[in-house]
Amino acid sequence: MRKVGVVVLRRKSDQLTAVDAEQRGDPSQRIVNRVIDCFDRQVDEARRQLRQHAFEVADRFRSGRYPGNIRLAHRDNRKRLSSVSGNYVHDPVRLLLTLCLRSLIGIVTAWLPATNAQPSDAPPLQILVGVPPGGTSDLIARVIAERLKDDLARPVIVENKPGATGRIAVNVLRNAKPDGSTLLLAPITVPVIVPLVFNDVNYDASKDLVPVSQVATYEFALVVAADHPSRNVREFVAWAKSNHSQVTFGTIAIGSLSHIVGTMVAKATGIELVHVPYKGVAPLETDLMRGQISAGVAIVSDVVALHRAGRIRILATSGTRRSSVLADVPTFIEQGYPSLEAIGWHGMYVPAGTPQGVVDRLSAAIVATLQQPSVRQTFLAQGLNVTGTTPEALTAIMRIDSDHWRRVIQSSGFTLE
Repeated sequence: MRKVGVVVLRRKSDQLTAVDAEQRGDPSQRIVNRVIDCFDRQVDEARRQLRQHAFEVADRFRSGRYPGNIRLAHRDNRKRLSSVSGNYVHDPVRLLLTLCLRSLIGIVTAWLPATNAQPSDAPPLQILVGVPPGGTSDLIARVIAERLKDDLARPVIVENKPGATGRIAVNVLRNAKPDGSTLLLAPITVPVIVPLVFNDVNYDASKDLVPVSQVATYEFALVVAADHPSRNVREFVAWAKSNHSQVTFGTIAIGSLSHIVGTMVAKATGIELVHVPYKGVAPLETDLMRGQISAGVAIVSDVVALHRAGRIRILATSGTRRSSVLADVPTFIEQGYPSLEAIGWHGMYVPAGTPQGVVDRLSAAIVATLQQPSVRQTFLAQGLNVTGTTPEALTAIMRIDSDHWRRVIQSSGFTLE
């Protein structure tokens, strides 16, 4: 028996057999087993071709087509190989290729990450979320974590770090070790909107947040209570203009993209809306159903279930076409407000200083997770459009959206007051 890297190989019935590393959940062993399977197929083909060639040589030798001083050193070769046990004595090609394979496995496994070599000893992978449990961000993180743990062969946990429009979670990420064990799932608000609207931002999104992958996009919804007299945007505008009391709209956080969308609605419709920020989607929905606020602006996936249950009413969505889960609800554009278009997204990030190889491996694992049918179905059922991009693509998206929303914020007159 001989150890090669993290793999133990042994002869058994003339087969190269991997010992129980794969049963222990070692991802590197799965790679090695594929190499061994490929090796066995190549050896069988080489043996077939070698035997065919040997017959041809023997025929030529017997027919006198080779010079007389050429002899088949079969007996001498057998003596030189007699020190090798097993059937390899009869198959020098397999012996040679076996030695080459063992060297190759040693090289491959030496380059595999240590976390893959001993997954049981690997620390949990932590996904930070800057909002309380519940809501779109928490849903996305937990769905990905549940599937990602199998792909990475290590525990994956979700840590909620709510507050300050995601800045608390960002600070936790910045102080984490850049070893790929801590990720941040953040909406567009964190890397794009917050730096544009807050003056006291203590992070630089382009330097402190290393993009891994965009995971999903979504639309926003204008929502009212189920017993509200309005059934579309124009009726809501008429109601607001005739209402002598203050007209309010709630969102999950001050300075969020939902907050900006509410300001855009006010400008496009010519009504005055007062913003009411909440700490998460649950208290927002509670006050909305009770009639404590006039309306709300939220991600479609946060409110679609209550809309279907008849407890709230969605008046419009912010996409260029109707949401896949709200075929009966027209967009703002359809209702005559072409400027009211807004698409949000969530992305995964790691701390600055994380090696590029680690970033690429995490990105590939997340993309593979998002491509699983069960994950796609879960997201689509909530009105989330699955993406899954490279780190470079997310970097470009951040740059393009920063330019876009800077112009929108300036033209809308958005302020935090």
